[in-house]
Amino acid sequence: MTTGIPRLAGLAEVAALLAERAGKAKVSRSYAGQVTAHPEFPEPVQRLAMGPVWLEADVVKFIGTPRVPGRKRKTGQQETTTEGQS
Repeated sequence: MTTGIPRLAGLAEVAALLAERAGKAKVSRSYAGQVTAHPEFPEPVQRLAMGPVWLEADVVKFIGTPRVPGRKRKTGQQETTTEGQS
């Protein structure tokens, strides 16, 4: 039965989706919170007393998008090398 209401995901559901993608039994809500803090993570559709709520389809799309691991370099920050230094 379809209600026309899109599937939603709170932090626990985000954790479950991340675990499914990684092939793990589970990931922590703490880690899920770190992922949701990513600047490219979708905006929640609502913030409830229990926390933010996202469209599940948006979360699945974000999780499935390949990203380069690691932190982005700050703008204006130059790469340092140790070559030629004594």
